[in-house]
Amino acid sequence: MIPVYTTDSVPVRAAGPIEQAWPVWGEAKEIGEGVDLLAQIAEGDGAHAVIGLRIATFSAHETRGILGTNPRYAMVGTAVILGPRAPERGPPLPPEEPPWTPEDEGYPPYGP
Repeated sequence: MIPVYTTDSVPVRAAGPIEQAWPVWGEAKEIGEGVDLLAQIAEGDGAHAVIGLRIATFSAHETRGILGTNPRYAMVGTAVILGPRAPERGPPLPPEEPPWTPEDEGYPPYGP
């Protein structure tokens, strides 16, 4: 199952940039079921993660859900497809040393 975040970005070090995004939503009687449902819907559409999760609650006796149930929670998020990860940067390389020559050891240069 793909990860679901409440943040407005993917809080993973070196996560790739967001290349595509679209809204996803669902209704459920329990928050956990709703979050799982949202992740399954987004994953089925090819998403790598869901960000910006928002949860709203409403009185179950006032509304009817899509499937005829009385949901208590509505979940809304943004499904995202991430691009390639940025390469990790290490410490800078030391400057290159010039190649060794016979003059370095006190010998005469080659050639005439």
